[in-house]
Amino acid sequence: PTLEAYAIQTNINEGVATADCPRFNEIQLSASLTIAQGTATTITFAKTAGTIGSNEWAFTTNGTITFNAGEIGVKSIFVKVFDDALVEGNETIQFTATSALAALNKVIDIDITDNDVVPTIGGVNTLINENFEGFTEGGLPTSGSGWVAINKITPTNIQWAVRTDGTAPTPIVFSTKRAIIEQPALLALQGEATYDQNLSAQTYLRTPQIVATGLSNITASFNYQAGGETACSPACDYGQLVYSEDGSNFIAFNDAPPLFVTFTESPFSYILPPNFNGKTFYLGVLWYNDANAGTSGSIAIDNFIVTGQGIKIDSTLATNKSEPLSTEIGKINNYYANENGHIIASIKSSTAFDYGCTEAKVEKAGSTPFTLYSSGPNAHKVAGKVIKIIPTTNNTSGSYEITLYFTEHEIRKLEEATGKLRSEFAMYKVNASAYTLSNSSNTTYLPATYTAVNGGGMFKATFNTGFSSFTIGFPPPVPNLSPSVSVLPSSLVGTQSIGVVVSIDEFNNNPTIGAINVYIPKDDKYVLNFNPVATTVSGIAVQNSLWTFDGTSNPGFYILTTNSVIAANGFSQFGLTSTFNPNNQKGLTLVNVIILDESGGENNNADNQNQTVLIYTF
Repeated sequence: PTLEAYAIQTNINEGVATADCPRFNEIQLSASLTIAQGTATTITFAKTAGTIGSNEWAFTTNGTITFNAGEIGVKSIFVKVFDDALVEGNETIQFTATSALAALNKVIDIDITDNDVVPTIGGVNTLINENFEGFTEGGLPTSGSGWVAINKITPTNIQWAVRTDGTAPTPIVFSTKRAIIEQPALLALQGEATYDQNLSAQTYLRTPQIVATGLSNITASFNYQAGGETACSPACDYGQLVYSEDGSNFIAFNDAPPLFVTFTESPFSYILPPNFNGKTFYLGVLWYNDANAGTSGSIAIDNFIVTGQGIKIDSTLATNKSEPLSTEIGKINNYYANENGHIIASIKSSTAFDYGCTEAKVEKAGSTPFTLYSSGPNAHKVAGKVIKIIPTTNNTSGSYEITLYFTEHEIRKLEEATGKLRSEFAMYKVNASAYTLSNSSNTTYLPATYTAVNGGGMFKATFNTGFSSFTIGFPPPVPNLSPSVSVLPSSLVGTQSIGVVVSIDEFNNNPTIGAINVYIPKDDKYVLNFNPVATTVSGIAVQNSLWTFDGTSNPGFYILTTNSVIAANGFSQFGLTSTFNPNNQKGLTLVNVIILDESGGENNNADNQNQTVLIYTF
């Protein structure tokens, strides 16, 4: 054709082997013009479909290719596919190339393989553990068991079968069930691990599908006995560990040794290359032989085990990872340290806000709990590890769910320091540039949901005040104080004596700790007096003996202080008196009472004021 549009590759992996953010792979879109035109020819590529998010791809320049008049050849543009930390599954993107020349309207579909998975934390996880004892004697591995025998050369005189009793004169001798290569047509040798040395064979014993999601250090091991032929290098007839992505086409591991001439049962173990970490695939054992002689033994396999190592929890100072935290709501972003691959944190945004490249790092490492800040006499003990989240653009009202990971040792040390169970811990958030600047005003804490994982636990909480520094701890039991004030009588005619009664009430079911300071603004219409031994004021019981009165040190306030404990859900009252003279005027005045912040060990200062109205006339 005169004009053609196409993609160089129609499948691309999202993952990029770099720590940069942003990072991306590229799709190459090309156009070919074979006949020169008298005017410029433009081909426009436009995204017309696909499941990829709008912020997960971009043209490097623009979406057009132009051939000037007289030009022919091939020109290309590139599309960036950004690597992210979202667990989202495989995606697609579709482009349609159009041009007025030749009425071009070409649809190009690209598949994008996601490289992010839900992490499996800690421990060694067994993916396959097969000793073949559950198979029928003489049975062939079939799809019903997940194990399948696949022949690549036909006809063949051998097969995989499960047998119990391999005896002499065959050199491969066994007495429990295992998978073997046998010659079914030779009745005298049925159940023996032998093969037809004069007919080529290539047959595979394939495992069930292996799902290594979130796992690394994938290891295959089994016991084997093998015959074969050694005249070739390394062997002519042999067994071999292989893998398959689709379950039908197999590739050998180049560095996995072939299995041959080992008649005594021996162990085999092989750590798969890192590109199998977190993936889904099949393994298999190949038996291959040529058509030229050999030994009388084939191969026998037993105790086939596949394991994977769960992701470790990061506890190393300054380790970090930067990932794009995008507008996609409800998808989990997992942060694995660049330095060691260990998990730092997970974030799930509930707000369509683009935070840009967002870094998660270990701001403080250690297992020894410390005091993050003190609220009055109350020390807030937290874990020795602090995680900091640093977005390119913060959103102080965006809602998100954050998960922090702690090792068993880190958690146990915090339990010992607080005397509390891990299920009782809260998540702390310091709204400051560093955790060391934490105080009662800039630090909040919320209940955390604890889930045990191998080697530790994860703690989850939801915030809506932007990102900063996070850790876990147990908030000390703190009271919540609130005042109320009454003036008796509250309506006056002429000069009268009045009583002002203040009640300080505890509402959080926790006793107070330390001094409680109460301020009453002064008013030039009256002067308050305090009797330290009074037990009633205006007929209301008071505990003036527990309070001290300061009416002179502060020109604007009367100050009353007590160090006595107000019991959980209890109260303490004091009373003052005055003579009010309206001076031939009428009106109203406010009587206010204020509890000083953090009095009695409280940290909720939102309800620390109250007032009442005094009405007067002459």
